[in-house]
Amino acid sequence: MNAPGLLDRADARELGARLKAARTAAEVTQEVAAARIGAARTTIVAIERGDRRLGGEELLALCELYGVSVGRMLRADTVRVDLAPQFRRTAQAEADPAAGEATRLLQESATRYVELERRLGRPLEPDYPPPRRIQRGQAPEQAEDAAAELRARLGLGQSPIPDLLSLIESELRIRLFVLPLPARISGAYACHEEIGACILINANHAPTRQAWTAAHELGHFMTDRHSAEVLRADAGFDDPAEQFANRFASALLMPAPAVRSRFRELTEAQGRFSPRALVYLALAFHVSVEAAARRLEQLRLFKKGTFEALQAAGLNAAAVRGIAGNGTDAAPASAAVGRFLPRYTQIALEAYEQELISEGELARMLHLGRIETRELLDELDAWIDAVDDAQGLNGSAIGEAVRHAGA
Repeated sequence: MNAPGLLDRADARELGARLKAARTAAEVTQEVAAARIGAARTTIVAIERGDRRLGGEELLALCELYGVSVGRMLRADTVRVDLAPQFRRTAQAEADPAAGEATRLLQESATRYVELERRLGRPLEPDYPPPRRIQRGQAPEQAEDAAAELRARLGLGQSPIPDLLSLIESELRIRLFVLPLPARISGAYACHEEIGACILINANHAPTRQAWTAAHELGHFMTDRHSAEVLRADAGFDDPAEQFANRFASALLMPAPAVRSRFRELTEAQGRFSPRALVYLALAFHVSVEAAARRLEQLRLFKKGTFEALQAAGLNAAAVRGIAGNGTDAAPASAAVGRFLPRYTQIALEAYEQELISEGELARMLHLGRIETRELLDELDAWIDAVDDAQGLNGSAIGEAVRHAGA
Protein backbone atom coordinates (compact mmCIF):
# COMPACT_ATOMS: atom_id res chain seq x y z
CA MET A 1 0.00 0.00 0.00
CA ASN A 2 1.41 3.40 -0.99
CA ALA A 3 0.72 5.16 2.31
CA PRO A 4 2.40 8.50 1.43
CA GLY A 5 0.34 8.80 -1.76
CA LEU A 6 -2.86 7.86 0.03
CA LEU A 7 -2.08 10.34 2.79
CA ASP A 8 -1.71 13.15 0.25
CA ARG A 9 -5.08 12.27 -1.27
CA ALA A 10 -6.89 11.64 2.01
CA ASP A 11 -9.68 13.98 3.05
CA ALA A 12 -8.33 15.82 6.08
CA ARG A 13 -11.66 16.00 7.89
CA GLU A 14 -12.46 12.32 7.38
CA LEU A 15 -8.97 11.27 8.45
CA GLY A 16 -9.20 13.53 11.48
CA ALA A 17 -12.54 12.01 12.47
CA ARG A 18 -11.12 8.50 12.11
CA LEU A 19 -8.12 9.38 14.24
CA LYS A 20 -10.39 10.87 16.90
CA ALA A 21 -12.54 7.71 16.96
CA ALA A 22 -9.40 5.55 17.22
CA ARG A 23 -8.00 7.70 20.02
CA THR A 24 -11.27 7.59 21.94
CA ALA A 25 -11.54 3.82 21.55
CA ALA A 26 -7.97 3.42 22.80
CA GLU A 27 -8.72 5.73 25.75
CA VAL A 28 -5.80 8.02 24.90
CA THR A 29 -6.04 11.67 25.88
CA GLN A 30 -5.24 14.50 23.50
CA GLU A 31 -2.34 15.46 25.75
CA VAL A 32 -0.75 12.00 25.43
CA ALA A 33 -1.31 11.96 21.66
CA ALA A 34 0.26 15.40 21.33
CA ALA A 35 3.29 14.31 23.34
CA ARG A 36 3.78 11.29 21.06
CA ILE A 37 4.24 13.54 18.01
CA GLY A 38 6.00 16.33 19.90
CA ALA A 39 3.24 18.88 19.51
CA ALA A 40 0.79 20.90 21.60
CA ARG A 41 -2.68 19.58 22.48
CA THR A 42 -4.18 22.23 20.19
CA THR A 43 -2.39 20.54 17.28
CA ILE A 44 -4.26 17.29 17.96
CA VAL A 45 -7.51 19.29 18.16
CA ALA A 46 -6.75 20.83 14.76
CA ILE A 47 -5.83 17.46 13.23
CA GLU A 48 -9.03 15.83 14.47
CA ARG A 49 -11.10 18.71 13.13
CA GLY A 50 -9.38 18.42 9.75
CA ASP A 51 -7.92 21.92 9.99
CA ARG A 52 -4.33 20.71 9.94
CA ARG A 53 -2.83 17.99 7.77
CA LEU A 54 -0.33 15.66 9.37
CA GLY A 55 2.84 14.12 8.01
CA GLY A 56 3.57 10.46 7.44
CA GLU A 57 5.74 10.06 10.54
CA GLU A 58 3.07 11.73 12.67
CA LEU A 59 0.37 9.43 11.27
CA LEU A 60 2.53 6.36 11.91
CA ALA A 61 3.22 7.46 15.49
CA LEU A 62 -0.46 8.09 16.27
CA CYS A 63 -1.55 4.78 14.69
CA GLU A 64 1.01 2.89 16.79
CA LEU A 65 -0.25 4.71 19.89
CA TYR A 66 -3.90 3.92 19.10
CA GLY A 67 -3.25 0.30 18.09
CA VAL A 68 -4.57 0.66 14.53
CA SER A 69 -2.94 0.20 11.14
CA VAL A 70 -2.06 3.09 8.84
CA GLY A 71 -3.79 1.24 6.02
CA ARG A 72 -7.10 1.18 7.89
CA MET A 73 -6.89 4.88 8.60
CA LEU A 74 -6.32 5.68 4.94
CA ARG A 75 -8.47 3.07 3.19
CA ALA A 76 -11.60 4.48 1.57
CA ASP A 77 -13.87 1.68 2.84
CA THR A 78 -12.85 2.01 6.50
CA VAL A 79 -15.91 2.25 8.77
CA ARG A 80 -15.84 5.08 11.30
CA VAL A 81 -18.04 4.42 14.33
CA ASP A 82 -17.65 5.77 17.86
CA LEU A 83 -19.82 3.86 20.34
CA ALA A 84 -18.31 5.58 23.39
CA PRO A 85 -20.97 8.33 23.60
CA GLN A 86 -23.75 5.70 23.63
CA PHE A 87 -22.09 3.79 26.46
CA ARG A 88 -21.36 6.99 28.36
CA ARG A 89 -25.07 7.71 28.48
CA THR A 90 -25.39 4.62 30.67
CA ALA A 91 -22.40 5.71 32.80
CA GLN A 92 -20.71 2.34 32.27
CA ALA A 93 -17.71 2.66 29.98
CA GLU A 94 -15.85 5.23 32.08
CA ALA A 95 -16.72 3.92 35.56
CA ASP A 96 -15.58 0.31 35.02
CA PRO A 97 -12.34 -0.62 33.17
CA ALA A 98 -13.73 -4.07 32.34
CA ALA A 99 -16.86 -2.50 30.83
CA GLY A 100 -14.63 -0.12 28.89
CA GLU A 101 -12.70 -3.09 27.52
CA ALA A 102 -15.95 -4.72 26.36
CA THR A 103 -16.98 -1.43 24.73
CA ARG A 104 -13.73 -1.16 22.78
CA LEU A 105 -13.83 -4.82 21.77
CA LEU A 106 -17.38 -4.53 20.46
CA GLN A 107 -16.58 -1.37 18.49
CA GLU A 108 -13.39 -2.79 17.01
CA SER A 109 -14.99 -6.11 16.06
CA ALA A 110 -18.15 -4.57 14.60
CA THR A 111 -16.39 -1.99 12.46
CA ARG A 112 -13.86 -4.52 11.14
CA TYR A 113 -16.70 -6.96 10.42
CA VAL A 114 -18.63 -4.40 8.33
CA GLU A 115 -15.47 -3.38 6.45
CA LEU A 116 -14.75 -6.97 5.44
CA GLU A 117 -18.37 -7.57 4.47
CA ARG A 118 -18.18 -4.64 2.08
CA ARG A 119 -14.86 -5.72 0.60
CA LEU A 120 -16.17 -9.26 0.10
CA GLY A 121 -19.55 -8.08 -1.22
CA ARG A 122 -21.30 -9.97 1.60
CA PRO A 123 -23.53 -7.43 3.39
CA LEU A 124 -25.69 -8.62 6.26
CA GLU A 125 -29.26 -7.55 5.56
CA PRO A 126 -31.08 -6.99 8.89
CA ASP A 127 -34.56 -8.31 9.61
CA TYR A 128 -35.41 -6.46 12.80
CA PRO A 129 -38.80 -6.41 14.49
CA PRO A 130 -40.02 -2.90 15.37
CA PRO A 131 -38.82 -1.62 18.78
CA ARG A 132 -41.21 -1.60 21.72
CA ARG A 133 -41.73 1.13 24.30
CA ILE A 134 -41.73 0.06 27.95
CA GLN A 135 -44.70 1.42 29.87
CA ARG A 136 -44.05 2.49 33.44
CA GLY A 137 -44.77 -0.27 35.94
CA GLN A 138 -45.51 -2.88 33.26
CA ALA A 139 -42.05 -4.20 32.39
CA PRO A 140 -42.66 -7.87 33.39
CA GLU A 141 -45.97 -8.15 31.53
CA GLN A 142 -44.60 -6.39 28.45
CA ALA A 143 -41.50 -8.58 28.46
CA GLU A 144 -43.63 -11.74 28.50
CA ASP A 145 -45.68 -10.39 25.58
CA ALA A 146 -42.60 -9.34 23.61
CA ALA A 147 -40.99 -12.75 24.05
CA ALA A 148 -44.18 -14.52 22.93
CA GLU A 149 -44.46 -12.29 19.86
CA LEU A 150 -40.83 -12.87 18.90
CA ARG A 151 -41.27 -16.61 19.32
CA ALA A 152 -44.30 -16.43 17.01
CA ARG A 153 -42.33 -14.36 14.49
CA LEU A 154 -39.57 -16.98 14.47
CA GLY A 155 -42.03 -19.90 14.33
CA LEU A 156 -40.78 -21.40 17.58
CA GLY A 157 -44.11 -22.13 19.23
CA GLN A 158 -43.47 -23.36 22.78
CA SER A 159 -40.40 -25.41 21.91
CA PRO A 160 -37.07 -25.07 23.73
CA ILE A 161 -34.31 -23.21 21.87
CA PRO A 162 -31.22 -25.43 21.63
CA ASP A 163 -29.05 -22.80 19.90
CA LEU A 164 -30.23 -19.24 20.51
CA LEU A 165 -27.03 -17.65 19.24
CA SER A 166 -27.38 -19.13 15.77
CA LEU A 167 -31.05 -18.17 15.71
CA ILE A 168 -30.32 -14.53 16.55
CA GLU A 169 -27.74 -14.29 13.82
CA SER A 170 -29.48 -16.25 11.07
CA GLU A 171 -33.08 -15.08 11.58
CA LEU A 172 -32.79 -11.55 13.01
CA ARG A 173 -29.49 -10.82 11.22
CA ILE A 174 -27.95 -9.23 14.29
CA ARG A 175 -24.15 -9.08 14.30
CA LEU A 176 -23.01 -11.47 16.99
CA PHE A 177 -19.53 -11.86 18.51
CA VAL A 178 -18.34 -14.59 20.87
CA LEU A 179 -14.99 -13.38 22.15
CA PRO A 180 -12.99 -13.59 25.41
CA LEU A 181 -13.94 -10.99 28.03
CA PRO A 182 -13.07 -10.48 31.70
CA ALA A 183 -14.93 -13.05 33.81
CA ARG A 184 -17.11 -10.42 35.49
CA ILE A 185 -18.47 -9.20 32.12
CA SER A 186 -21.14 -11.37 30.53
CA GLY A 187 -21.67 -9.40 27.34
CA ALA A 188 -22.54 -6.09 25.70
CA TYR A 189 -25.09 -4.66 23.29
CA ALA A 190 -25.05 -1.63 20.99
CA CYS A 191 -26.94 -0.42 17.95
CA HIS A 192 -25.60 2.13 15.47
CA GLU A 193 -26.93 3.18 12.08
CA GLU A 194 -23.59 2.40 10.41
CA ILE A 195 -23.15 -1.13 11.78
CA GLY A 196 -26.65 -2.12 12.91
CA ALA A 197 -27.36 -4.06 16.09
CA CYS A 198 -24.44 -5.92 17.69
CA ILE A 199 -24.26 -8.33 20.62
CA LEU A 200 -21.02 -9.41 22.28
CA ILE A 201 -20.90 -12.63 24.34
CA ASN A 202 -18.15 -13.78 26.67
CA ALA A 203 -16.50 -16.83 25.05
CA ASN A 204 -15.16 -17.92 28.44
CA HIS A 205 -18.62 -18.54 29.88
CA ALA A 206 -20.53 -21.81 29.69
CA PRO A 207 -23.04 -22.28 26.82
CA THR A 208 -26.12 -21.93 29.04
CA ARG A 209 -24.78 -18.66 30.41
CA GLN A 210 -23.93 -17.46 26.91
CA ALA A 211 -27.50 -18.17 25.82
CA TRP A 212 -28.88 -16.28 28.81
CA THR A 213 -26.63 -13.29 28.06
CA ALA A 214 -27.71 -13.32 24.42
CA ALA A 215 -31.38 -13.40 25.43
CA HIS A 216 -30.87 -10.57 27.94
CA GLU A 217 -29.10 -8.36 25.38
CA LEU A 218 -31.79 -9.23 22.85
CA GLY A 219 -34.27 -7.83 25.35
CA HIS A 220 -32.44 -4.49 25.20
CA PHE A 221 -32.49 -4.67 21.41
CA MET A 222 -36.27 -5.14 21.49
CA THR A 223 -36.76 -1.80 23.26
CA ASP A 224 -33.81 0.46 22.42
CA ARG A 225 -31.96 1.05 19.14
CA HIS A 226 -30.09 4.16 20.27
CA SER A 227 -28.15 3.36 23.45
CA ALA A 228 -25.71 0.66 24.55
CA GLU A 229 -25.28 -1.68 27.51
CA VAL A 230 -22.61 -3.78 29.18
CA LEU A 231 -23.95 -6.71 31.21
CA ARG A 232 -21.98 -7.50 34.36
CA ALA A 233 -22.20 -10.91 35.98
CA ASP A 234 -23.22 -9.28 39.26
CA ALA A 235 -25.67 -6.79 37.73
CA GLY A 236 -28.78 -5.78 39.63
CA PHE A 237 -32.09 -5.31 37.89
CA ASP A 238 -33.65 -2.26 39.51
CA ASP A 239 -33.83 -0.21 36.32
CA PRO A 240 -37.03 -0.80 34.22
CA ALA A 241 -34.95 -1.52 31.11
CA GLU A 242 -32.96 -4.15 33.02
CA GLN A 243 -36.12 -5.62 34.50
CA PHE A 244 -37.56 -5.91 31.01
CA ALA A 245 -34.40 -7.53 29.59
CA ASN A 246 -34.17 -9.99 32.47
CA ARG A 247 -37.82 -11.05 32.25
CA PHE A 248 -37.65 -11.15 28.45
CA ALA A 249 -34.71 -13.56 28.63
CA SER A 250 -36.65 -15.86 30.98
CA ALA A 251 -39.78 -15.81 28.84
CA LEU A 252 -37.91 -16.30 25.56
CA LEU A 253 -35.89 -19.28 26.77
CA MET A 254 -38.63 -20.74 28.98
CA PRO A 255 -42.14 -19.88 27.71
CA ALA A 256 -44.66 -19.97 30.55
CA PRO A 257 -47.11 -22.53 29.05
CA ALA A 258 -44.31 -24.98 28.28
CA VAL A 259 -42.72 -24.58 31.72
CA ARG A 260 -46.04 -25.12 33.49
CA SER A 261 -46.75 -28.19 31.39
CA ARG A 262 -43.31 -29.71 32.03
CA PHE A 263 -43.58 -28.83 35.73
CA ARG A 264 -46.89 -30.73 36.00
CA GLU A 265 -45.45 -33.75 34.20
CA LEU A 266 -42.39 -33.94 36.43
CA THR A 267 -44.45 -33.39 39.59
CA GLU A 268 -46.96 -36.11 38.69
CA ALA A 269 -44.22 -38.55 37.73
CA GLN A 270 -42.35 -38.20 41.03
CA GLY A 271 -45.21 -37.24 43.34
CA ARG A 272 -43.52 -33.93 44.06
CA PHE A 273 -41.15 -31.53 42.34
CA SER A 274 -37.69 -32.62 43.47
CA PRO A 275 -34.21 -31.12 42.88
CA ARG A 276 -33.72 -33.85 40.30
CA ALA A 277 -36.79 -32.60 38.45
CA LEU A 278 -35.36 -29.07 38.53
CA VAL A 279 -32.18 -30.30 36.84
CA TYR A 280 -34.25 -32.13 34.22
CA LEU A 281 -36.24 -28.96 33.59
CA ALA A 282 -33.04 -26.95 33.09
CA LEU A 283 -31.72 -29.56 30.66
CA ALA A 284 -34.98 -29.55 28.72
CA PHE A 285 -34.84 -25.79 28.13
CA HIS A 286 -31.05 -25.53 27.71
CA VAL A 287 -30.65 -23.16 30.66
CA SER A 288 -28.79 -23.23 33.95
CA VAL A 289 -30.40 -24.69 37.06
CA GLU A 290 -30.49 -21.23 38.62
CA ALA A 291 -32.28 -19.78 35.56
CA ALA A 292 -34.84 -22.60 35.72
CA ALA A 293 -35.42 -22.03 39.44
CA ARG A 294 -35.80 -18.27 38.98
CA ARG A 295 -38.33 -18.87 36.22
CA LEU A 296 -40.36 -21.16 38.47
CA GLU A 297 -40.32 -18.40 41.08
CA GLN A 298 -41.51 -15.86 38.49
CA LEU A 299 -44.41 -18.15 37.56
CA ARG A 300 -45.18 -18.77 41.26
CA LEU A 301 -44.53 -22.48 40.90
CA PHE A 302 -41.74 -22.00 43.45
CA LYS A 303 -41.79 -19.69 46.43
CA LYS A 304 -39.28 -16.87 46.30
CA GLY A 305 -36.00 -17.88 47.89
CA THR A 306 -36.31 -21.53 46.87
CA PHE A 307 -33.10 -21.49 44.85
CA GLU A 308 -31.14 -20.03 47.76
CA ALA A 309 -32.61 -22.74 50.02
CA LEU A 310 -31.52 -25.43 47.55
CA GLN A 311 -28.02 -23.96 47.44
CA ALA A 312 -27.85 -23.98 51.22
CA ALA A 313 -28.93 -27.62 51.16
CA GLY A 314 -26.03 -28.57 48.89
CA LEU A 315 -27.33 -28.14 45.33
CA ASN A 316 -24.06 -27.02 43.76
CA ALA A 317 -22.35 -27.55 40.40
CA ALA A 318 -20.97 -30.95 41.40
CA ALA A 319 -24.39 -32.14 42.56
CA VAL A 320 -25.97 -30.96 39.33
CA ARG A 321 -23.38 -32.86 37.27
CA GLY A 322 -24.10 -35.96 39.30
CA ILE A 323 -27.83 -35.72 38.66
CA ALA A 324 -27.54 -34.79 35.01
CA GLY A 325 -24.82 -37.26 34.11
CA ASN A 326 -22.71 -35.04 31.84
CA GLY A 327 -23.89 -31.78 33.41
CA THR A 328 -25.90 -28.84 32.14
CA ASP A 329 -22.88 -26.73 31.26
CA ALA A 330 -20.44 -28.07 28.72
CA ALA A 331 -17.01 -26.55 28.33
CA PRO A 332 -17.05 -23.02 26.90
CA ALA A 333 -16.96 -22.76 23.14
CA SER A 334 -13.70 -21.57 21.63
CA ALA A 335 -13.50 -17.95 20.59
CA ALA A 336 -12.92 -19.12 17.03
CA VAL A 337 -14.27 -22.63 16.52
CA GLY A 338 -16.68 -24.40 18.83
CA ARG A 339 -20.32 -25.13 19.44
CA PHE A 340 -21.30 -21.93 17.67
CA LEU A 341 -19.34 -20.52 14.73
CA PRO A 342 -20.25 -16.82 14.33
CA ARG A 343 -20.56 -15.39 10.85
CA TYR A 344 -17.90 -12.90 11.97
CA THR A 345 -15.39 -15.74 12.15
CA GLN A 346 -16.48 -17.06 8.78
CA ILE A 347 -16.07 -13.62 7.18
CA ALA A 348 -12.62 -13.21 8.75
CA LEU A 349 -11.47 -16.60 7.46
CA GLU A 350 -12.86 -15.87 3.99
CA ALA A 351 -11.04 -12.51 3.93
CA TYR A 352 -7.81 -14.28 4.90
CA GLU A 353 -8.25 -16.89 2.16
CA GLN A 354 -8.72 -14.09 -0.39
CA GLU A 355 -5.61 -12.36 0.99
CA LEU A 356 -7.55 -9.28 2.08
CA ILE A 357 -6.05 -9.55 5.57
CA SER A 358 -2.82 -11.06 6.89
CA GLU A 359 -2.50 -13.96 9.30
CA GLY A 360 -1.60 -11.44 12.01
CA GLU A 361 -4.78 -9.44 11.33
CA LEU A 362 -6.81 -12.66 11.41
CA ALA A 363 -5.29 -13.51 14.80
CA ARG A 364 -6.22 -10.08 16.16
CA MET A 365 -9.77 -10.34 14.84
CA LEU A 366 -10.30 -13.76 16.41
CA HIS A 367 -8.40 -12.76 19.56
CA LEU A 368 -6.11 -15.76 19.28
CA GLY A 369 -2.35 -16.04 19.59
CA ARG A 370 -0.32 -16.52 16.43
CA ILE A 371 0.37 -20.17 17.30
CA GLU A 372 -3.34 -20.82 17.99
CA THR A 373 -4.24 -19.13 14.71
CA ARG A 374 -1.77 -21.25 12.75
CA GLU A 375 -3.11 -24.41 14.44
CA LEU A 376 -6.65 -23.34 13.54
CA LEU A 377 -5.73 -22.75 9.89
CA ASP A 378 -3.90 -26.08 9.70
CA GLU A 379 -6.92 -27.83 11.21
CA LEU A 380 -9.29 -26.17 8.74
CA ASP A 381 -6.98 -27.14 5.85
CA ALA A 382 -7.04 -30.75 7.06
CA TRP A 383 -10.84 -30.70 7.17
CA ILE A 384 -11.01 -29.26 3.65
CA ASP A 385 -8.62 -31.94 2.37
CA ALA A 386 -10.73 -34.63 4.06
CA VAL A 387 -13.89 -33.33 2.40
CA ASP A 388 -12.18 -33.12 -1.00
CA ASP A 389 -10.87 -36.68 -0.63
CA ALA A 390 -14.31 -37.93 0.38
CA GLN A 391 -15.95 -36.15 -2.56
CA GLY A 392 -13.40 -37.63 -4.94
CA LEU A 393 -13.93 -41.11 -3.51
CA ASN A 394 -17.70 -40.75 -3.73
CA GLY A 395 -17.42 -39.50 -7.29
CA SER A 396 -15.30 -42.50 -8.28
CA ALA A 397 -17.72 -44.89 -6.62
CA ILE A 398 -20.68 -43.34 -8.44
CA GLY A 399 -18.82 -43.44 -11.76
CA GLU A 400 -17.95 -47.09 -11.26
CA ALA A 401 -21.56 -47.91 -10.44
CA VAL A 402 -22.77 -46.16 -13.61
CA ARG A 403 -20.27 -48.07 -15.74
CA HIS A 404 -21.37 -51.38 -14.26
CA ALA A 405 -25.03 -50.48 -14.82
CA GLY A 406 -24.31 -49.60 -18.43
CA ALA A 407 -22.52 -52.90 -18.96
